[in-house]
Amino acid sequence: MQHSDIINGWHFKLIRQWIILNILILAFLKFKTPGKVRKILRQLMQSRDLVFGTDRRLKYARIGGKYFISFGLPRWPSRSFNRYINNHFLKLEHPDRPLLNTLIFAVTKKCGFECEHCFEWYNLNKKETLTREDILKIINQFYALGVTMVNFSGGEPMNRMKDIIWVMQQAPADMEFWMYSNGFALTEDKAIALKNAGLTGMAISLDHHVEKKHDLFRGVSGSYRKVLESAELCNKLGIAVAFSVCVTHDLAGEMDLLSLAILANEKSVRFIQLLEPKAVGHYVGNKEALLTKEEIERVEKFYLDINFNPLFVDHPIILYHGYYNRRSGCLGSAKNFVYVDTDGNVHSCPFCQQALYSALDEDFIPNLAMHKKLGCKAFPSNFSKHNPVVKSIAMQQIQN
Repeated sequence: MQHSDIINGWHFKLIRQWIILNILILAFLKFKTPGKVRKILRQLMQSRDLVFGTDRRLKYARIGGKYFISFGLPRWPSRSFNRYINNHFLKLEHPDRPLLNTLIFAVTKKCGFECEHCFEWYNLNKKETLTREDILKIINQFYALGVTMVNFSGGEPMNRMKDIIWVMQQAPADMEFWMYSNGFALTEDKAIALKNAGLTGMAISLDHHVEKKHDLFRGVSGSYRKVLESAELCNKLGIAVAFSVCVTHDLAGEMDLLSLAILANEKSVRFIQLLEPKAVGHYVGNKEALLTKEEIERVEKFYLDINFNPLFVDHPIILYHGYYNRRSGCLGSAKNFVYVDTDGNVHSCPFCQQALYSALDEDFIPNLAMHKKLGCKAFPSNFSKHNPVVKSIAMQQIQN
C-alpha cells in the first residue's frame, strides 16, 4: 500500500489555508490581542521572505496521513509543528536569545562504505566515545533550546539502531526524528521497529541515477539497488523518504538532474536534498571537486523549476541549502541548526569541520550565544552583518 503522494491544486490550497489558520490560532493563544498578532505575523512573513525569498510553493507532500511543507520542517498537523511555530515567535521576540530548530547529530563513527565525498572520512570506524545516555542528554539539552527536529547521521547510523530506538523512546514526544542512511542494512523488521519508536523519515543517499556510477561513488556494489529497495520499504510503512544527493560534476548536467527527479517520482520519493561537494573529509584540499559557476547556475535553475514551475508540480520537493546560503547567509552557525559530531563537539554545520565547544558541558549556552555572533565564514549573513572585531572576540571566547 502506498502511503505518500504530492498534493497540488485545490487540495494544496485547502491545506495551506488550514495551516495558516493553525498558525493564526497559535499566535492568538500566545499574544492575545489582534494588534500584537498582526505585528508578529507580519514579522514572521518578513523573516520568511528575507531568508527564502518571495517564491511560493505549489505543492506539499502527504505521507502517512500528514502533510509536509518541505524536507527539514515538522509535519502538519502535529505537536512538533506547533512547537516549531511557537519557537519562531520566541525568536522574533528575543532575537539575541539562542534558539534552534534542528540538530544534526552524528551518533556513530562506524560505516562500511568508502564514499568519494565523505566529510567524516578521518573519523570513520574509530572507537565510539558517546554512550546512548550521552546522546539522550545532548538531545534533551537542545530540546530546551527549541529544537523540534533531530537528524541522526554518522557514519552509518543503522550501526547504532538499538541505541537510536532507545533514545527516540526516551526523548520528548513533540520531537521528530530523521535518519541519514545509505539504506544498505535496512530490512522490513528494522524499518517497523524504527517507525514504532518514532522515526519520521529517512534521507537515503543516492548520488547518481545510473546504477554503476552510484555504486562506484559509494564504493559498494549493489548499493544502488538497496537504495531503491529501502525507499520502497519506507513508502510501504509510511516513513517519509528523501534522496540526499551530492551533486558532482558528473551529475550537474540538465538532463542528469532531471533524470534524478524522474527516478524519485517513479519510486514515490517526495523529497530530494541537493548537497554541493566541499573540500573537507575525503575531498580535503581537492578544489577540483567543487562545482563551477556554470554548474551551480544549472543546479539552481533545476531547483527553481522543480519547486516553483507549474510544469513540474507533480515532481518531488527540492531542498537546496546552497541556493539560500549564497543569498541569505548560512542557516546553521547556531541560527537555525548546529551539527554535533561523534565526540559530542558542536560545529556550525557538517561541512565546517571546526569543533567549537562540547555539547556535553552542563552549561554551553554562553558558547552557543557566541557561536551565533560568530556566524559563518563561508556564507556570511546578508541580513545580520557582524563586525570583524566581534567575530574575533567570539571565536576566542568559544575556543577558550
